Amino acid sequence: GLEEVAGVNACLARMRQVLDQDALKKDLKEDYILGSLDSSKTFRAKLATDPTNAPQYDAEQIGQHVRITNKLMEMFVLGSPAQVLPHVEDLQQRYNKMEDALPRYQAVATQLYDLLRVNTLDHIVPHVEQLVAKVRP
Repeated sequence: GLEEVAGVNACLARMRQVLDQDALKKDLKEDYILGSLDSSKTFRAKLATDPTNAPQYDAEQIGQHVRITNKLMEMFVLGSPAQVLPHVEDLQQRYNKMEDALPRYQAVATQLYDLLRVNTLDHIVPHVEQLVAKVRP
C-alpha cells in the first residue's frame, strides 16, 4: 500500500505499476483506462435510468475486473469494492486541482531560476536563505 499522505502522482504511478506487473495492461481497452470522469458519470446516469444499457461481460472479462478491483482495494487499503470508484474519483479531482495549479508554480520557479541565477529547484531555498541572512541585522 501507499502512505496515507501519498500524493496523487504517487498513487497513480503505483496503480500503473501494479497493473503493468500483472500484464493486465495489454488486455484493457485504452478508453477503459483513460476514460474521462465525465463519460463515466454519463454512463452511470444512463445505467440508472435504463438498466438495459449495462454492458455484457464474459467470464474472462469479469475475472479481469475482479482482479483489477482487488488490486485497487489492496493498493489503496479499501474495505470493499464499492469504495474503489469514489476513491479513484477523489484522486482524479485532486490530480486535476494540482494540474491546474502546476503552471503557476512552474512560472514562479522559472522566475526564481532567472532572478537567483540557479539551475535547480533545490538551490532556490539555500540561495534565498543566504540573501535573507545578508539583509537581516
